[in-house]
Amino acid sequence: MSARKILVTLFSGNVLAQLIMMAFAPIISRLYSETEMGIYAAYVTVIAITVKIASLSLEKAIPLEQDTKLARQLLRLNFMIVWLVCAILFGVYMIFDWSILRFVGINPSVFSMLLLSLGIAFTSMIQIYNYQNMALEQYRTLSLTKSMQLLGTGFLQSILSFRPMGLLLGDIGGKLLSLLVLQHVSRKARLEKVVFSWADMVFLLRKYRNFMLFSAPSGLVNTLALQVPQLFIIAIFATAAGGQYALVQRVILVPISLLSISIAQFFYSFATKRIANQPGQVYRMYMQITWKLCVVMFLPVVLLAMFSPVVFPFVFGANWREAGELAQTLSMLFFTQAVFGATSQILYVTNKQKLQMILELCKLASIIGVFMIMQADFLQTMIFYSVIISFFNVVVWYLGRRALVKLLNGVGKNDE
Repeated sequence: MSARKILVTLFSGNVLAQLIMMAFAPIISRLYSETEMGIYAAYVTVIAITVKIASLSLEKAIPLEQDTKLARQLLRLNFMIVWLVCAILFGVYMIFDWSILRFVGINPSVFSMLLLSLGIAFTSMIQIYNYQNMALEQYRTLSLTKSMQLLGTGFLQSILSFRPMGLLLGDIGGKLLSLLVLQHVSRKARLEKVVFSWADMVFLLRKYRNFMLFSAPSGLVNTLALQVPQLFIIAIFATAAGGQYALVQRVILVPISLLSISIAQFFYSFATKRIANQPGQVYRMYMQITWKLCVVMFLPVVLLAMFSPVVFPFVFGANWREAGELAQTLSMLFFTQAVFGATSQILYVTNKQKLQMILELCKLASIIGVFMIMQADFLQTMIFYSVIISFFNVVVWYLGRRALVKLLNGVGKNDE
């Protein structure tokens, strides 16, 4: 499949997923209160954070592994690590009655913690299968399963609104639907049974130790930078404010993330196969993706910044006006996340995991500083948050471009 067809496939699938999400948003916003949305957002935030370390970032090594047998063993190793991490987290809660949710004033039940653990496992497994599909260039599967997941999630959340945990139950159900499809596709692609020994496990862990040592911490810090504001908002400005931010995430940030992820999946697969021998092609694709996204996203973000305070109450209900004002405040973040997020893994591709981790730590420290200092006004705090995220998005893109230029000029990609 040509690069153009791959991009069209991923982009069209992303558009369908966004349309599904947007179609359910006005229904969900009228079935659930701001507080219920905020509590659900806290659970989803914990899932998103934990997923980044659940498989120790080893799923990113699957497209890099040229040996098909080792790639299948790596897939199985990822699953083993994920379920082990989920079991440990649930065991810690059962034995010590401890959960990060307590820091934001939420006291989870055993049932909700079980759902949380399943959410972590299902999300991690979907992510692992997606990297396998990138390696196999099964881009239609990537697009189809995301749309199916969001369709299932929206439908289940709508019909389970009478349940206290209806939002979370619907979310887990949608992920399970997507996971079952991915498992079916993976079994069809597997030609022989995977034989896996302790020696194989040790070999793979040693071979891809840099992913565990640098990529996993860097990915965790990056996710914390994007997700921890939700927890800070709930802790500082109350759960209802967290619900307002959660709606903005659902209708704007998540669709933008889907756009970035779909293109990033293509770019990561494209770059890892060519970075060693054809860095010029990687550089050209890097620049083309950036400028095309810049052109495509400019007008929508401008319109959003101008009219969201009026549109949100009309579409989602009068009690969501603050969400419209928040969307206006975060418009700079939306633009830079959409334009630069699709190529943000370039430092991984060029083997600069240490630099990536340093940048992510600086970004996270800056965000925590903003929320610790700026606690008087919600929207003012979010303006500073938007500026910080936008700044680091641009910095990562610039450093990625510089790394590619060095490769083109003959500088070794291991140079850090």
